[in-house]
Amino acid sequence: MLDPLSNEAKILLTLIDKKSKSRRQISKETNIPYQTVANVIARLVEYGFVELERIEDNEKFYKITEKGAKELSESVSKERKDIEKLLKITEVVQ
Repeated sequence: MLDPLSNEAKILLTLIDKKSKSRRQISKETNIPYQTVANVIARLVEYGFVELERIEDNEKFYKITEKGAKELSESVSKERKDIEKLLKITEVVQ
């Protein structure tokens, strides 16, 4: 399960619109350093969450896979449930 605040989750969220993006674009959109993006993308490819779509002008473009979208969705759902539990606890305390 992904931590929704992790670099992995931020990168998957950037790719969720199904448009492929380069590591440079992802770095710019997420404010994550380029080398960190490159390392995280390599892990996400290894996990099967992201795949290389094309190479254009020596720039690699990646897109999220169905497996990656499912993992992201499950992580967000779990976090939502945890937040709802916390809200119920705060209501009881007040």
